[in-house]
Amino acid sequence: AMQWFPGQDIRYQGNTRQMAVYGYTANTEAVWQRGVMEGEYFTDDEVQSASRVAVIGRRAADALFGEEAPIGKQIQVGSVPLTIKGILELQGIDTHGADKDDEIHVPVTTLMRRLMNVDHVFAGRIVLDDPSRVEAAAEQINTIMRERHSLADSEPPDFVVLTPALVQDIVSNANRVLLQYLPAAAGVALLVAAIVIANIMLIAVKERVPEIGVRKAVGAEDGQINFQFLTETVVVSLTSGLFGAGIGIVAAVGYGSVSGVPMVVTIGSFSLGRAAAVVGGVGLGFR
Repeated sequence: AMQWFPGQDIRYQGNTRQMAVYGYTANTEAVWQRGVMEGEYFTDDEVQSASRVAVIGRRAADALFGEEAPIGKQIQVGSVPLTIKGILELQGIDTHGADKDDEIHVPVTTLMRRLMNVDHVFAGRIVLDDPSRVEAAAEQINTIMRERHSLADSEPPDFVVLTPALVQDIVSNANRVLLQYLPAAAGVALLVAAIVIANIMLIAVKERVPEIGVRKAVGAEDGQINFQFLTETVVVSLTSGLFGAGIGIVAAVGYGSVSGVPMVVTIGSFSLGRAAAVVGGVGLGFR
């Protein structure tokens, strides 16, 4: 079982840091696959008695305690004092962008009774020895939950039972939407950029009509004049494309360094973007 209490002010002496407080049972190390790197996790007896104990993430510990050893120290969450028993294993940023090293774990009963004053859990995880029984177990859980929540057959569920197959379907649907709409968004952006370049070149041609007349008077052919403006269009498209790519790369690297989420820029995507900028710009600009 798991409960979640986000955005709590955690205090130690004169230091205060806002972070999420999670409530877990004693078997979290096996079920959620995260233990402690120092100290010890809370026990089943401490969960049953809603003890005032906690384990803390490494980054949170550094922010609150600095050079002090946090184990054995007492922090304050609201009006509730908690004694630090251990430091969580490093985990970094999760798939939702949350820093898992900047959080606190307490017994789920402590969070429910002493901090939140609720009688329900936020989520739970069930681990099966036989993967082939996942769907059958999900059906049983769904039936039990509907009975516990007193839901009629015609009523929609007020809970969600997630299985690996369902998660895979959700991810597949999200990827399908991205594959459909991201190219469309990129195409619209490319079209707008090409129209801008077309207007720039139109203004350039209008302002240089006397120059064009002089060149034609001295024997320049239409193809030579067109080639001149084509070259200028390529230069404008390529330069603006490189400038935009530079901004994108700097923004991606900056976000990655702040969030800890790795950002990858490949040569293929960079080259494709430059080629699209030149082709789009030339297509409308030269026209």
